[in-house]
Amino acid sequence: MRVIISGAGIAGPTAAYFLAKAGRHIDVTVLEKAPRLLAHGQNVDIEDQAIDVIKKMGLMEQVRRYNTTEEGTQFISPKGRPFAPFPVTGAGGPTSELEILRGDLALITYEVTKVLPNVHFRSGTTIKRVFSSKQDGDELDRVELSDGKTESFDALIAADGQWSKTRSMCFPESAVSVVDMGVYAAYFTVPKTANDNKYWNLYQALDSKIIGTRPDPHGTTRAMFTCVPRNAAQKKAWEDVKRADRMTQEKHIANEYSNLGWEAKRLVNAMPESPDFYFQSLQQIRMPYWHTSRVICMGDAAFCPTPLAGMGASLALMSAYYLAGEMSKLKEGEHPQRAFAAYESVFRPLVNEHLPDPSSGPKLLHPAGRVHRWVFQRLITVVAWIVGKMSPADKKNTAENRQPTLMPYAAFEKMAIDGVLLRSSTPIPSARSAVLHLQSQRIPFILLTNGGGKTEAERITDLSNKLDIELDTSLLVQSHTPFAELTHLHSKTVLVAGGDGSKCADVARSYGFENVVTPGDILTAHPEIWPFARNFLDYYSSFARPLPSADPLKVDAIFVYNDPRDWGLDSTILLDLLLSSKGVLGTLSPKNGDASLPNNGYLQDSQPHLYYSNPDLWWASAHPLPRLGQGGFQHAFAGLWDKVTSGAELAHTLIGKPSQATYEFAERRLRAHRKTLFGAPGLNNPLRRVYMVGDNPESDIRGANAYESPYGSQWRSLLVKTGVFSGSHGDEAPEYARPDALVQNVGEAVKWALSDSGWESKIEKE
Repeated sequence: MRVIISGAGIAGPTAAYFLAKAGRHIDVTVLEKAPRLLAHGQNVDIEDQAIDVIKKMGLMEQVRRYNTTEEGTQFISPKGRPFAPFPVTGAGGPTSELEILRGDLALITYEVTKVLPNVHFRSGTTIKRVFSSKQDGDELDRVELSDGKTESFDALIAADGQWSKTRSMCFPESAVSVVDMGVYAAYFTVPKTANDNKYWNLYQALDSKIIGTRPDPHGTTRAMFTCVPRNAAQKKAWEDVKRADRMTQEKHIANEYSNLGWEAKRLVNAMPESPDFYFQSLQQIRMPYWHTSRVICMGDAAFCPTPLAGMGASLALMSAYYLAGEMSKLKEGEHPQRAFAAYESVFRPLVNEHLPDPSSGPKLLHPAGRVHRWVFQRLITVVAWIVGKMSPADKKNTAENRQPTLMPYAAFEKMAIDGVLLRSSTPIPSARSAVLHLQSQRIPFILLTNGGGKTEAERITDLSNKLDIELDTSLLVQSHTPFAELTHLHSKTVLVAGGDGSKCADVARSYGFENVVTPGDILTAHPEIWPFARNFLDYYSSFARPLPSADPLKVDAIFVYNDPRDWGLDSTILLDLLLSSKGVLGTLSPKNGDASLPNNGYLQDSQPHLYYSNPDLWWASAHPLPRLGQGGFQHAFAGLWDKVTSGAELAHTLIGKPSQATYEFAERRLRAHRKTLFGAPGLNNPLRRVYMVGDNPESDIRGANAYESPYGSQWRSLLVKTGVFSGSHGDEAPEYARPDALVQNVGEAVKWALSDSGWESKIEKE
């Protein structure tokens, strides 16, 4: 894929970095109109998910080296005294822990990206024209560059700032709205003096003006003048100045600010010698759509939030990561529009969260008169006092210890526990480190098992203890978990078979089933029902409950929650109920064998419906060979039914892998887990890709291969060698059960999926 990025500020090089790291033969050219990178610039914050982006680029050390040294924010009183300090504590003050000059951040992202072999930087070069032409019968998208060359592209990214020239060539004027924040600002650098400190100092002058100074790591001081005009005449004067040359702008600022007190005269006098004077009106850019065909806007070119948001640089980093992530999943030759649309759906809600309101914030911060200023300063003093009283634990939210919240581009379903995480009850090597890695990277995953026979709370506690990892029940889907959704049966009488003792009955009751009976309950009440079980009466009596008071017993549904322990007893009772009249135990339907009725009259007399929860014929235990599972019982019972009924159909519902219903339930759980992790509205969108890791070709792999996601997610199957599967290449299985990849264990499966999805991280060895 040939990608051209217009703009080498912050977003452009960052997008180039992640596109190049995707390893999908993506060739990136970054164009920059300036002959060299602009030095320094003003302070910007690295906040929220942008910290995760910096970590993924390996730039935390460089960011800290270029830190502005700013220790917090404080206000300056009319008498020139500091008050209302907000130290850097991680408690949400105006100064971020990671403060850096815009130019320094652009430099370090450029330095780490320029060494990548498939990234090319061309300075002093801009786009003059975007057009299409035919070559050998193919329609090609091209750009004509300022150096006279013409280049073709598969995707063009406009990252050339708020007033993007590339955007103006590719989008109509109606697609770009400018929202005036009502603030005018001048930024420049001045020599540092003894009066300058390591705080961002904000002096609120009268007539809606602010004077500010900030430290930098280069031995100078950053100065700032801002103003919010209060009437039409003032607004016109500032608008006229905005369009004038630098000398006129400086003269206007000197007239407006020289006599306002504090450091005003010193800063005004130093202004003409500043090498980087910059004047602007603060205006947001808003677009109803960010892409058209093969062109997309990113960073300030798409959604400039203005310095009032305090998130411009962070959003630039985040937008580059998200856009590159979506593009890296495109197949060779695929049009980028799908990736562009996915990027917009995920990232636009994040942008909207950080767009400041132009109607109130600027005016509140810029008092027009003494009363307004006095009220604001009393209020901000109280707020600073409250922040100062917060405990160290309240303030502990540093860049190093924060939990990552950056949305990953791979969602992992651990589709097996036995054979993937555990073998019998013993953790499989790499299982713990793989799960810990998913947790640390905040990659959504669930644990889907065809096992059951105990409550989700009991199984997850057991698994947490074995792996020494904190897990919760929201991550677990057992074979019978979907039965909880059969609420229409909660008030009915149901038979629950399988499992040890009364555990499966307890599970059913935890799901809301009110009237649960087991084969053991029936045998204890009627020992004659299966005479060969007399040797086990003591076992059954230890947990059996009295049958419902209604006599005879009427059963409305039959559930097999787990592998039956007593196949003879369970098969006998299931046959009795399925051959009964209307589910009444001890009766026999007169319709059975009636050739005039459908299915020869079998199951035509309101008998209870049969539900199975796990079709696995085999499962991996401590024994060196696989053992028969619930699927074995199902086949055996089907043979009995066929013999007894002379081939009548046995209607039943089967859930568990590889059934479509179980995978749909699992995907709903996975989507819910992702929303719990990230919460943003855009994350309600479909998962792009889900990796299914399992040990059983006939259930895990077959299910993932056949699954048709109602949400449009792409599923890939990974087969491990630590469970049921004993082959060497993966192609021993039938074609429908062949995995996308055969790996040694779950740790290797996670590594494979991370690489496949372009996720840059390493799993710690156990």
